Amino acid sequence: MAWSGLGSALATVYQQLSIPASVKKSLLILGYLTTIWFLHLTTPLLFSVELYNSVIMSTVSTQGLPELNHSASMNDTVPVVIRDLDFLPWIGNLQESETPGLFNGSLHDTLESLAPQGMPTQVPAAGFNISCGYLLGENIRYIQTDYIEEFGLPGPYWEISLPSFGNTYVMSSTGPNVIAFLAGLSNETVVLYTTNQVVDSGGRTGSPVELKYPMGPNLTISHLQFMQCTKSVVNQTGMVDPQTGRIIGSSLDPSIWKDHSTWQAYTNDTTPIVPKDNRLVASNLWVQMVTHGSQSGVGLSYTNTTIWNFLTYTDIYLMDRLGLDPSWIATGVDLTSGSVLKLHDIENALANLTASMFWIAGHIRQPSLIQKYDIFEKDSQEGSAPVLSSGTVEIQVVQSAARLDLNIFAVSLGLGASIILCALALIVSQGTARPTTLFDGMGLLHVIWLFRNHPELAEQLVQVEEPTPRALRAAGMIGIRMLVDPTVAVESR
Repeated sequence: MAWSGLGSALATVYQQLSIPASVKKSLLILGYLTTIWFLHLTTPLLFSVELYNSVIMSTVSTQGLPELNHSASMNDTVPVVIRDLDFLPWIGNLQESETPGLFNGSLHDTLESLAPQGMPTQVPAAGFNISCGYLLGENIRYIQTDYIEEFGLPGPYWEISLPSFGNTYVMSSTGPNVIAFLAGLSNETVVLYTTNQVVDSGGRTGSPVELKYPMGPNLTISHLQFMQCTKSVVNQTGMVDPQTGRIIGSSLDPSIWKDHSTWQAYTNDTTPIVPKDNRLVASNLWVQMVTHGSQSGVGLSYTNTTIWNFLTYTDIYLMDRLGLDPSWIATGVDLTSGSVLKLHDIENALANLTASMFWIAGHIRQPSLIQKYDIFEKDSQEGSAPVLSSGTVEIQVVQSAARLDLNIFAVSLGLGASIILCALALIVSQGTARPTTLFDGMGLLHVIWLFRNHPELAEQLVQVEEPTPRALRAAGMIGIRMLVDPTVAVESR
């Protein structure tokens, strides 16, 4: 109605401007209807629907580090863990998404369920800090023989004295690009040797043992580097992406990843840890896992084209992480020289190895039939596998929501228009309560009545050639008092 009334008012104003009769009231009505039209336009603008992201808290269950199964002892756990470590050579081929909770020498809590709209959340982690020092030693004897001598090994062999342990270690010939663990020397630390040169960040070597006679297929190995390494567990925190379940690597703090190193002689740190860490990852289980792993089919010692000793799975994992390829095993001929290893690369690889072993201990299980009936694994059948600790974490989840907002500008315009509309309504309605005449139309009967009672109109009205509404309206613009009573008199304009 406002639109139709506004059009009618505009037409009336146009007529009034061309032939003025009641301009004031027409303008008031036009303003009134225009204000209503303006309110119709601004009303939809008063409110707007705004989309925004609402953040709510959600509790998600987590799985943490491997721990002893309830009342199980370490002796019950070791056989099972050692058997499960047969999976170790294959873990390096898995994608990060396939080893949740394992990242660059650290173990971290994982989410049991993903949150597609979740924001990264902080979880606890444990990093394995490995520190290695060189061991002093001496090649006290070399025996040139093809037969099994007093040590029960086919010769030739080299007898190495390691004063730190007060005993000797007997080795057969091996070639370049080999690094391997020595078993049975320590219950708290690991001892390993390599046929490659090992330098620190300053290019210094760590007092390698000089051999009395070179070893290897082409007699290229003249020194062996022995080292002893300790493990400490560093409590960390990291941010996990709830959408993928992966750790944000750069968020692990403090970082245990090393990019520099300095060679030092190994010293036994007897300082007790206070408070004592009773977690499984802080125990000496890692030494048994490293030194009692299953043997692979990759040869370690080479004598008269017969391989009689083999690398363990832990040796293979470490060599793979360091990029060592003992190609001489396949040909019996050393075609390449050994690469130079950096001390911190070995420490990082050992941290990866330790984290991977504990990850396997908590996530990998033998098939049930092997656990029950394998006659070669009686010890592991009676053992108890570690279990993962459990917990919860609060995650911020982003949800889309909508809210109704007021447009202050539109509200202000609407308020102003309403005030103007109210004022116009009061002005237009003034005088409507006054008594009016019964002369409320301009039909044919009214015209007859008007000319009968006012014959003088015939003389005042000009002659109109064409009786169009405009011409008649212009001719009728004369002043006349239609009634005698002043209280109801109406003056036509």
